[in-house]
Amino acid sequence: MFVTDWLITAIPHASTHAALLLILGLISLGVGGNYIVPATIKLGTALRLSPTIIAIIVVAGGTSAPELIVSLQAALEGSADIALGNVIGSNLSNLLLVMGLAALLGTFTLHHRTAIRTSLIMLGFTIVTIYSLHQDQAITPMIGWILLGATIAYLLYLTRIGDINPVPEEGQEEGPTGKTAPVIIAPLCAAIGAIIALLLGADFVVTGGVVLAMQAGLSEAAIGLSIIAIGTSLPEIVAVVASVMQKRSDVALGNVLGSNIFNLGMILGITSLVAPLPRGADISDATLAYFGLATLLVTALIISRMTLKRPIGVVFIGFYFAFLIMLI
Repeated sequence: MFVTDWLITAIPHASTHAALLLILGLISLGVGGNYIVPATIKLGTALRLSPTIIAIIVVAGGTSAPELIVSLQAALEGSADIALGNVIGSNLSNLLLVMGLAALLGTFTLHHRTAIRTSLIMLGFTIVTIYSLHQDQAITPMIGWILLGATIAYLLYLTRIGDINPVPEEGQEEGPTGKTAPVIIAPLCAAIGAIIALLLGADFVVTGGVVLAMQAGLSEAAIGLSIIAIGTSLPEIVAVVASVMQKRSDVALGNVLGSNIFNLGMILGITSLVAPLPRGADISDATLAYFGLATLLVTALIISRMTLKRPIGVVFIGFYFAFLIMLI
């Protein structure tokens, strides 16, 4: 992007100091993610969206914006391993690191109305992704259409089952038509500003990550599965921490599950239709197995209606760092 080119030109030796771009990108992603969550929640409230829709569609969709930008840009630049590694790494980060941090902060209940249904869809998307990468050695356009179509169908299903337009609280207007323009414009402007920060952050992270991989001798997949994945997961971390601190584990869980569905359904789906996504040698069978087992574990815990507490949080975070060590 133009901003990255300008920064490299303006700062002496910036192209060789990839860490600078990476740090700037992570900071920008963090700032954007921090502001996009309250902005989208306020916008959803102004439009009379229920907490479930806000968590799964608005918040999860908004916080998945970095993964979409990073994956699209990486795929267009011919770095398919970065695109695939970013999605897989981000989902692992959501399942193990983000949920682990949430459990450390306090009781994280998993027994919510839409959690089982959403987790099973997430598991299904994961199985399709792993099968395609193992069998076809790529995310093919046909699989991309399946993932994208299934995601759109699921979002339409959510609106059909009545999770939209909740009954207004006492003293509120009857619907969005009662809202004045300034009430909607304020959170909309805040969301646009956060998205701009996410765009800049994603550009910095991709540029810094690719150069850093070359300098350190690490593979593109390793960078995508670790540093870039954590960087693009910052919005999810911010959203989940804020939700747990406000004792809204339903919003936190909806954000994690919804984000993973968006990552696999929307991001891999759209990216595979824009540019080829072949599986490189660095996306190992061990990585795919780790990805599948982590998804299966979280789905099983949700189906059993578990409550995550601090010891489980420690185990989750331990599993995540074990995965990072496996990449070295």
